[in-house]
Amino acid sequence: MDMDKVIQAFAVQVFTAAIDMAQQVDPLNGTQVDEQHARTMQITQDVGNWLAGLSQDDIDAAKQFGPDDSLPFDRWMPLSNDYDSTAVCAVVQRVIRMLPAGLPEVDVVQGAGKYLLDMNDHKMGWLVERAANILVLNLGD
Repeated sequence: MDMDKVIQAFAVQVFTAAIDMAQQVDPLNGTQVDEQHARTMQITQDVGNWLAGLSQDDIDAAKQFGPDDSLPFDRWMPLSNDYDSTAVCAVVQRVIRMLPAGLPEVDVVQGAGKYLLDMNDHKMGWLVERAANILVLNLGD
């Protein structure tokens, strides 16, 4: 198994869920391009930092709960004035719970965090394109 591709795929799922949740909670219209870009970059950095710092115990705790439960609040992402970080953190925990068994979870989660932190315009463009594809595929659900 190519772990770099697994980490990249997980990072895309996290990015998609986080950006979609932020837009659902606090919608920006199509003319707010600068605001959308700034918020996306901030969320990407915050989620990346949070994921990169999660321990195996944190991941185990997130996975032991049901779909409507979560980590103890003191292990959540820091609060933000720029977006609803509580909603974003909750949806990212849901993505963590969907990790298939048998993966080195801490390597995947922390690796995805580091992947999101190492951002440039090309990678951000690629992530946004993948997220758009995933969201369009889910419109029929």
